[in-house]
Formats: sequence, structure tokens, C-alpha cells
Amino acid sequence: MQPPENTAVLEATAASCGVVVVWTDCTTGHAWCSKTSQSILGYAPKQFAENWARDMSLVSAADRDALRQALSRSDDVNLRLSMTLGDGAIASIQADVSTVDDGSDARIAVLRDVTNRAAPDKHAEIFDTLSHEARFTNCRLTNTINFGTGLKSAYGIDLIGTHSVPSPFVDHIHPDDREDAFRGFYDFAETTQGVGEIEFRLRRGDGTYAMVRERFLPERDASGSVIAIHSTVTDISDWHEERKRRDLLARASGRVVIDYDPVADRMQFSGAVEKALGKRPEDMPSTVGEYLELMHPEDRPVLERALDALRSGEVWTEPLELNYRLRHAEGRFVHFLDRSLTITDAENQAVGVIVALTDVSKLLRDREELRLSVERLKALADLSGQVVTELDIATGKVTWSGAVREQFGYAPEEMPQDPAKIYDMIHDADRVAHEHAFDGLAEGKIWTEPLELVSRARHKDGRLLHIQCRSLCVLDGAGNLARVLTVLNDVSGLMQQQERLLTIAEIASDAGYEYFHDEGRIIFNKGFNTCFGLSIAGEHQWPFAWSDFVHPDDFERNEAAFQAFVQSDETRFECEYRLRRGDGTWALVFHKSVALRDEDGRAILIIGTLDDVTEIRRTEARLREAVEALDSGFALYDENQRLVLHNRRFRNLNPEVADLIQEGVTRRELLEALKARNQLLTPDKAIASLTADQAAPINTQVSMADGSLFNVRFNPTASGDWVSLLTDVTDVVQDQQKLRAMFEVSADAMFDFDVAKGTITFDKGFNIRFGFDYEGAYKVPSPWEWTVHPEDYPRVKAGRDAFIDSRKSRFDVEFRMQRADGSWAYVAERAIALRDETGKAIQIVGAVADLTEQRLLEDKLHTAQKMESIGRISGGIAHDFNNLLAVVMGNAELLAITSDDPELQDHVTEIVETCKRGAELTRRLLSFARRSRLAPETVNVNEMVSGMGQLFARVIPESIDLQTSLQAGLWSPRVDPSFLESALLNLVINARDAMPKGGTLTIETANQRVTDAYGLERQEDIKPGRYIMLAVTDTGHGIPKDALARVVEPFFTTKAPNLGSGLGLSMVDGFVRQSGGLLRIYSEVAVGTTIKMLLPADPNERNLGPMPASAKAFEAGAGTLHVLLAEDEPKVRSVVARLLRGAGFEVTEAESGDAALVIFNQMTEHPDVLLTDVVMPGGLQGPMLARKLKELQPDLKIVFMSGYANEAAINGNGLRPDDVFLMKPIQREALLETLAKLARNMR
Repeated sequence: MQPPENTAVLEATAASCGVVVVWTDCTTGHAWCSKTSQSILGYAPKQFAENWARDMSLVSAADRDALRQALSRSDDVNLRLSMTLGDGAIASIQADVSTVDDGSDARIAVLRDVTNRAAPDKHAEIFDTLSHEARFTNCRLTNTINFGTGLKSAYGIDLIGTHSVPSPFVDHIHPDDREDAFRGFYDFAETTQGVGEIEFRLRRGDGTYAMVRERFLPERDASGSVIAIHSTVTDISDWHEERKRRDLLARASGRVVIDYDPVADRMQFSGAVEKALGKRPEDMPSTVGEYLELMHPEDRPVLERALDALRSGEVWTEPLELNYRLRHAEGRFVHFLDRSLTITDAENQAVGVIVALTDVSKLLRDREELRLSVERLKALADLSGQVVTELDIATGKVTWSGAVREQFGYAPEEMPQDPAKIYDMIHDADRVAHEHAFDGLAEGKIWTEPLELVSRARHKDGRLLHIQCRSLCVLDGAGNLARVLTVLNDVSGLMQQQERLLTIAEIASDAGYEYFHDEGRIIFNKGFNTCFGLSIAGEHQWPFAWSDFVHPDDFERNEAAFQAFVQSDETRFECEYRLRRGDGTWALVFHKSVALRDEDGRAILIIGTLDDVTEIRRTEARLREAVEALDSGFALYDENQRLVLHNRRFRNLNPEVADLIQEGVTRRELLEALKARNQLLTPDKAIASLTADQAAPINTQVSMADGSLFNVRFNPTASGDWVSLLTDVTDVVQDQQKLRAMFEVSADAMFDFDVAKGTITFDKGFNIRFGFDYEGAYKVPSPWEWTVHPEDYPRVKAGRDAFIDSRKSRFDVEFRMQRADGSWAYVAERAIALRDETGKAIQIVGAVADLTEQRLLEDKLHTAQKMESIGRISGGIAHDFNNLLAVVMGNAELLAITSDDPELQDHVTEIVETCKRGAELTRRLLSFARRSRLAPETVNVNEMVSGMGQLFARVIPESIDLQTSLQAGLWSPRVDPSFLESALLNLVINARDAMPKGGTLTIETANQRVTDAYGLERQEDIKPGRYIMLAVTDTGHGIPKDALARVVEPFFTTKAPNLGSGLGLSMVDGFVRQSGGLLRIYSEVAVGTTIKMLLPADPNERNLGPMPASAKAFEAGAGTLHVLLAEDEPKVRSVVARLLRGAGFEVTEAESGDAALVIFNQMTEHPDVLLTDVVMPGGLQGPMLARKLKELQPDLKIVFMSGYANEAAINGNGLRPDDVFLMKPIQREALLETLAKLARNMR
């Protein structure tokens, strides 16, 4: 039957109005029915049309004649029919029959089910629920819209019944789509089209959006005016997403995709449209007619024939391929390969066509170039020893060229020209693959990529060859197959080698299997026998009795894991378990599997191997035990420096990051954590090398916050992993440091002279002792020889040469040597010769000792002996002079008693006073000689200083500010008070003379305990015990270093001529030492001088003052106290830091005030106490540093330390009276007691 031409319009009308449309050709009696017959009447369209055209048996007998008459009339007829529905029910059908205005003898009947017309909404509601569509009618006459229940059931929009226009439905349209939806709807209403549609986003009742398609059909009156528009709204969200994905896929593939609706004649473009044709998808044709206009005129018949076939009912289940040209936006034509597939409905009718256009312009050009290069290929084949065949499609003949004779033993003319006869040369088992390939070629397939086959063929001498065939199709200018080129290569040798390798692999490989899941069978290879002694090779049905071989404790776990893998979408599976060998022993196996799955993810084939890892695991266990037994911390990192393995020692050596030490953590993360937690004291440069992103071998030493030292070695393995060894070398380094210190104290600069090579090498002692940076080996004579004093060089040179030429084993010589700074040193060279059996010197090892200090000490000894002699002479003179004074004074006093003459009394008094002054002079001489007769008694030094205030005022000018700092609870020394007063006055006068332009003079007292270490560190002869410190500090010009060692020598003075005798400090030093004390002098040029007298405290004094805190008190005061130590002298800083850490304090060191400020700003946890020197290099002195840190941390405690009695008076440093101040050298008890007190005050 020929259906009506406007079936699409009729279908749309029927669907939109909810009716059944029946078209009847009254001439032939044929009928056509809309698809709505299935949902309304319960019959398939074809079934109902056939019944309608045949006998109308579905219509009740009483109504058939009336229906036939209506169909035969030329006017419109309305009648009511009784009809049997598909479910057997009897329905009342309203039939509206009308003629078709196309000149044909056809009639159209519109059937409506009016059964139970009283409740039509109920049926609509059921339809809406089943169809998941919404329906409504826009009445143009009343300007209202009547909504059914579909919006509620399909979209959750509570909108039912009649609503005025504009209705609330508009609010549910997405704001961005609203304008386009309005324009599309109302533009359609003004046209004469049958069915229209628009797409937009509709907001559901839950607030989400659905992409919907609204299809509408206008209802017109007799004049053609629209009186109502019937609409359906269908959710196309899934289809829309699929369309977007298809568009993205098309664009990604570089193709143009066309979605063609043959019913509505509508085309939609997506994909790489702009790239291929220079136009946007929306600018492309929307109908077939417009598309044909875009095609090259010569190519239009190709597409027209395909469209005619489509309209006649042809469907394309396999891609239909067409070649044609389309006009680009630039005007040129582009060659495309059109591959089309049809989309069919339930009756296998085409309802859509999907077209993929591929730009093949370049491909055609390449094929043309390929065609042109065929001749070159043949020539190259002759040269390369390969065989080339060419099959001409037009003639069906094969031509041969190249090394035919070399490969097959035939001349080219002996080879078959008929393609079918070539099969006779191929082995029977391989012939099928070639036949299948060429059958596909005959069906139109084209090999755009080389087709490769390997088959066996006979040589002329009967040998069986393995031939590799690589074939490619050559197209003509129109894109049609013209030739097939094939290159033949003899790979027999390669195949034999592969077979040998496979045989070796079969012999040596692990146990393997192939499990065909869908087929329920498994194949084991011979490796199970080779590796485990299990005779299970071959094919077995699944399930296999695997439990007979797997250890009972492992079977259930392993089986569950394997089955879970089979049912999952994973591609790899690994596990370990115990497998019973053929001899009954157990092997530990590593099971690896790979799954090949279909498109749905179902396992098709699982290939697996079982490796015997028993010995490997045993070795690993031994390795772990060996690693655990190491004294060093061991860590193994993978190629990405992630932790794989470590021992307990590694964790124990890193307790601060033990929470991070686990498999997978990176070495950088561990080091950064140590750094962030302030556990590393290594310089930043060393840390940077440790934490570098690019792994490199490392052998370095790091310092930890707790004082321990670690040697870190980080080296790669052959497999790309990295091994780290962490060794605690604290004790070793300390021993080395002790040995180095002993060496530096006692050892000299060393040299090694290789006599045979004539080269000499020097150790770093030459740098330390003399400032020469000698590195490497030097030819003799070396630069060192030119440092010998010219007056000594001939003697030294002659002695060395004589020693080398002799048989002596030792050589000693002393001479003068010039240092790198130009100064001269007295040195002693000692050398030992290593000689061969003939006595010839082979090697000479020697040392050079600096005797300069020894010579200076000897000079000092001579001076001391001279001073002792002078002292003895002075003492003798004083002794005799005192005897003379005693006679004179005695007689004078007797004369005063016996005479009443006033004038005589005045003369006697003058004689007595003069004798007293003479006695004072002798006492000073005896003090200088340390032989004065002292009258010691317990002295309150603070009261003495206070009582001398008026005396000081007389000798000190107003330009000098006198300050005192007297410690409360001061111990009392047992000394001669008059000598003490004289000594103090002497020091005050010296301080005054050092400040001619004025300044500050400070007198300070303090208690001080002296330990054995105190005397040893300062090389002073002083007994341990309690001492009173009495110090005088000035801010004068200071004493130069070269004069500081001589200031206590008699008659030595730094004052101008006639301003001093040079005996003042000598007598003070003599008095203090005779009293069992010590005189200490500190001075800095242009800063000032401090002179301390340390006098022993009276052991019998009751009030001993405050005792130092016990060790436990110090420890209790420390706790977790954090001290920031700022000191510019490295040795002092090191000693104080070690002292504090030993007492339990946490210490951060800084080499200056500036460095301390930088470190403070970088700290995550700030310190509790700042312990700082007062005078330091750089911009920040101690007081300024304290003020800046106080601004940043107001509760920070400050402790100052200095070698001057009171630095408040020095350069205006601005120390406050309440600042804690400690004098250098600081004794341990005093420092710890001070910090413990601060700790208690912070609680």
C-alpha cells in the first residue's frame, strides 16, 4: 500500500489531539492508520488499518453500513460508532469523516473514544501518568490555558485546571530560555504549519531543571484562524545530554555529525562544523533541499539516490558510505566521506538518520601521492631484497617485482598473475585468513592502514617459509580502489628464533593458567609441574578443586578475594598464599592475574601466574632481621623517596616524628617536620641539601636540638630505590673533638715529604698556627721554605740536606719563620725519616712547633725573677728603714714626754707625723714586695665604700659621675682595712686619670664563688671558695692589648710623663695576692676599663649571705624554660649553651643582636628568657635588642652579662636599675640560680 504523503503531519495531529486518524483510499480500498491506535483503541496501526479496509469487523454490525456510507460521501459526516477495543471492551467512538483536498479519491476519519465522557479527565490523568508527558490546551478565544494532571505527575508542578494567560507555567521556564520559547510559540501560531516544536529548560517542582520539548498543533476554524493550540511537553533531558555528549565526541574526533529527521525533514549539525566548513552549526542548512544546494552539482545525484532509497523504506543497519564535496564558507569545495546509519521504530520504519562526515581531502591527496610513489617503491624493493606485488583491480592481474628469485626461487615471470592461484602457494592452515581479507576487499572495504598477515609459503625447492605480508589499498582520483600493493618479507629466521624463545620460556617460566570464565574451563601450563611438582597441566572444568592444593588457613580468604575480583570491573589481581607442592611441602606463592573484560565489564578471560616466592620471603625475613640488628637507623625509600621499609632503630632515633613514620611518607615530609618542630640545628644550607626535591647521594652530619649528632648517608640502589642510614655519632664525634682539641693544643703543624717524588704536603696546622692555606702537593722547594728568616735559612737548609743524605732517623732545628700576616714566629722543626734497606730516605714526616709563646713565657719568667729580686731588695730596704724610723719616732715621743716647751712639742709632732708617712711608704714597698705585715680583720666592704664617699669627692672632679652598685648581703673579707682602702683609692685615682674629659666611674661589690674550673679556665692560681668582688670601672680611653699584660709591672705606666710612678697597680696586685685573692683587669680601647679585686671571704663569718640553689632547685627551675642566647664570642657562647642544656634548658643560639632578632621572628614558639651580652658587633647592642623583643613579647625576661662592673655607665647603654646583670666570668651557680628565680617568678 502507498501511504499518504503527509503521514508526519497526520501522526503529529493524532498525537497532539489524542485521536486516531484513519486515511482511506476509496478507489483501491487501502487504509492507513496513525500510531495512536495502539494507545487509544488497543490495536497496532497496521492491524487496525487492515481491519478497517477489509471488513470493519471491529465496528458493531449495526454501525458498519452507516460508516461505509459516510466514507463514500463527498461531504463531511459526524457519527457515533460502537466498537470492540483491543482488551475486548465495547467503546463508544465519535467518528468525524471528511474529504481530502488533494484531488484524490481519499477520505480521512478522525476517531475519538467518547466512552464515559462524563469523566474524561480521569482518562487523561491515567494517560499522563503512563506517558510521563504533560498536556494542555491554549484557547485563543477565551485567552485561557487548560492544564491536565501531567505537569503534576511528570514534573511535580502543581498546576491543574484553567488559568488565564499569561499562566503560572511561564514562571517555570528558565529565564534564559523564556524569550526564545515565547518567540517560537507565537511565531508558529502565525504560520500555517501543521505541527511545531520548541525546546527549553523547565523548572520542576523540586527546583531542578529538566530539558523538555513542547510539541503543539493548532486547531483552526473554517476561515483558517487558530482558535486553540494543543501542546504536549516531553522530558528530553537524557536525550539532550546524549546529544551534548555526541556533539563533544564529534568535535573531539574532528568529524561533522548530522542528525536528520526524515519525517519532519529537519537537519541538525554538531561537531567540528566550523573547522571543516567554516560555519557555525546554526548557520548550516536545516532541510535536505538546502543541503543539496551546498553540495557540488556533480555530486548531488549520489545523495539524491540515497534519499530516494530511504523514502522507499530502505534502512541502513550497516554504515552507508558516500563520497561527495561540500562548499566551504571560503567558496572552495571539501571532499567528505559520508557514513550514515538509520534509526528505526518498532515497525522498522526509519525515523532518523545519523550522519558522520569526515574530511578526506588530505587522504585523497595522500593516496594520489602514494600512487605516484609506487614505481619508486618497486625500485626500492629491488634494492632492499624484498618482494613487491601489485594487484590491478581493473585487469585483475598481479605483477611481481623485487627479490622474487631470492625469496621464493622463482623468476618474476614464473609467479602467478591470477590472485586465486596465489592461494595455492600458501599453507592450507593460513589460506583462510588471506581469503577472508580479500573477500572483505571485494565487498568494498579499503585498507587505509597496512594490513599485516604472516603465513607459510613453499619455496621452489620445497622449503616452508614464513612470509610477512603487508598490504595497502591505492585509490584513484575519485576515491575508488585502483590497486593493492603488498610487500613480502621472509621472516623465517625471526619466527624460528621466536619459537626457540617461546620454548625456553615454557621451560623456564612460572606456573601459569588461562581461565575462560564464560566457558567454565581453565588451562594450566607445564610450569606447575616444573615449579611445584603438580601434574595438573592441561585443560580442566571449572570449578577446579583448588582447595586440594591451597593451605586451609588461606583458602577461604583467597577464594573470596578472587571471586570478588572476577565479579568486579578491576583488571588486575594480586595475593599471596601457601600452596602444597607435589612432595607435600608448602610453598609461599605470589599470585598475579589480569582480566580481559567485554564492553559490559564482564570477565571473559583471566590470565594468571604463580611465582614461588618462598626463598624470596625467607631472604626478606632474614634481611628484616639483619636490618633490625643494625646499630644504625635504616630506611628504604622508593624511586619517589617514599618510605617503604624501616627498622626500630630508625624510629627510636627520630622520636619527635614517630607519629609520621609510616609506609608512604616522603623523606622530605619527615625532614620538614623535624625542621618545623625545631629538632634540627643543622645550617640552612645543609637542610636544603637534605630536603632537596631531586634525590642525590648524601653523606653529611646533622645536629639535633638535644645535642646529639647523626651521620646521614643517603645512596641509590641499582634498582632505583634509595637507602638511608642514620647513625648516632655523638660519642664518636665528641671523642674526635677531644682528640682534635688535644691535637690542636699539643700537636704542631705537620708536613709529609715524599723524597722520591720530590713533593711535600701540609696539614691544616699550617693554616691554624701560621695562617698559610696550603692545599695539595707542592714541588720542593715549596713556598714554605721562603718563610724561613734569611739569617736562619742557610743553616736550616744545610741541616735538612745533611739529614736527608745521612742515615739518621731524627732531625731537630730551631729558627725564625714569617707568618702569613708578616709577623715572625720562633719555631722548632722535628722530623723523622723513613728509609729503605740501603738507608736512603724515602719519606720524611715532620712537625713544626710554634715556640713564640714559650719564648714570651720565658721572658715573663725572667721579668718575674727580676721583679722578685727587686721585691727582695725593696723589702730589705723597708725593713732597715723601719728600724731607723722606730728609733727616731721613739726618741721623738720620749722628748715630747720630758719637755713642756710648746715650740718643742710642735717640732716633735711634726717628726712623728713624718715618721708615720715614712712608715706608710715602707708599707707600700712591702706590699709591692708582698712582704708587708698586714693586720687582717673582718671588713664590711659596703660600709667602707660608703664611708670613703667624701674622700672620693675630693679627688674626683665634677665632670666625672660617680656611681655605686653595692650588693646587699655582701660577704665580708678578712683583710687589712687600711691597705684595702689604699688599694681602692689607688684604683679610683687611676680611673679618674683615664677620663680627662669626664665620664662615669662605677664602684661595684658582689659575692662570687670560685670553683676549680674557674682557675683552670683562666690559668690563675686561686683556691676555690667564697670571694668578695670589689670592682672599679671607668669609661675612659682604655688600655691597649699590648700594654695590658704589663700594667702590674713596677714602674710601668701608660700615663704622661710626671703623672705617675708606675707603682700603683703593682702595689694593689701585691696586696691582693698577699691577701689570698686575685686581681683581674678587663679593658677595651675607647670603651673603658674594669679592674676587679677578688678577696677571700671570712670563713668564720656568721652571716654567709644567700646560698646558691641546690642542683634540684636548678632543675626544678629549668623545666621546659626556653632561653635565647645572644653572645658574639663563639667559645663563650658555646660554653654557656652547653652549661644551660646540661641543666635541662632549651637553648637557641645567636651570634649577634641582629641575628637574634631574625631568629626570634622565625620562631613558632617564642623563648621565655633572653640571655644577652651588652656590647656586641652589629647594629643591635644588648639593651636595644632587649627593648625590641620586649615590644614583640612583653612577658619576655631579660638577663644581661658583661665583663665590666657596671655597663650602665659605658657608652650610654641604658640598662635600667631593675635589670638582672651578671658579671663575666659568670659562675655556673650564679647563672642557674638567676634563671631558676626567673622561672619561679613566671609561675
